[in-house]
Amino acid sequence: MKTISAFAFKILFIISFLAFVPKAFAQGTDKVYMLDGKTSEGKVTAITGDKIKFTYKGENLEYELNKADINKIVFASGREETYNSPNAVKISSSSPTDRKGKLAVLPFHFTTNDNQLMSADLQHRIQSDCADSFRHDATGLNVIDPMQVNAILAKNGVTEDNIATIAPQDLASMMGAQYVVFGTANITNKGSQSYGSEVKTYNDKDKKNGSKGTSVSSSTGTTTITYGTDIELRIYNDTGANVQNSSRTSFGDTLDSYKATIKYLVKRTPFGTKNK
Repeated sequence: MKTISAFAFKILFIISFLAFVPKAFAQGTDKVYMLDGKTSEGKVTAITGDKIKFTYKGENLEYELNKADINKIVFASGREETYNSPNAVKISSSSPTDRKGKLAVLPFHFTTNDNQLMSADLQHRIQSDCADSFRHDATGLNVIDPMQVNAILAKNGVTEDNIATIAPQDLASMMGAQYVVFGTANITNKGSQSYGSEVKTYNDKDKKNGSKGTSVSSSTGTTTITYGTDIELRIYNDTGANVQNSSRTSFGDTLDSYKATIKYLVKRTPFGTKNK
């Protein structure tokens, strides 16, 4: 009985092992994680200077993948090799000739004490208004459309959180611009003010018999929110040199007072119509 039991145990062990082996080999693949979020599974056959040779699972054809597009590789052994952070910024290059005379207004750094104003729409509106001012109140510049600027930033992984870590000359090269404009807008909600008026009219019931009339009053009122606005512009060229720093507090107290302030500053830049 003991011999039969031992034999049966060996048979079960062999069957279990054979069932496990295909699964173990099936899992023995390399995984390549791309920066765009895709994952490729197969076999890394070679790693060269800036390329990785790769064969997809179930295929024999060999492909080449750019290291610049790869986040990391997890090999079948469990070892990992990381090449790029998922949020890595890829600095594209452009020639000085292509950049000459072009200006890009970057998204404004926007601060406020009014949570209702904290929206990307207002931030992009200020950026767009600044670009329009450079078109109309400056000369000798080809202003890149803000939508194109924002698309280039998004394509290269540049966000509001990491843009401060990138050198101005690298941003200029990325934009294909000779000049880049960094703007800051601080809009403070200073509270509300109410205005009202009252008008009284006399309603004569019957002028013929001299009967008394009645006094009728009506009132109108409006409530407006007042804002304090501070604008700062910093301009850099494609060599990283600071061309100009300027700031100004708006005279008006409405939300769109920033427009006149930006125009004032732009006109006094080295390209502005009132530059002396």
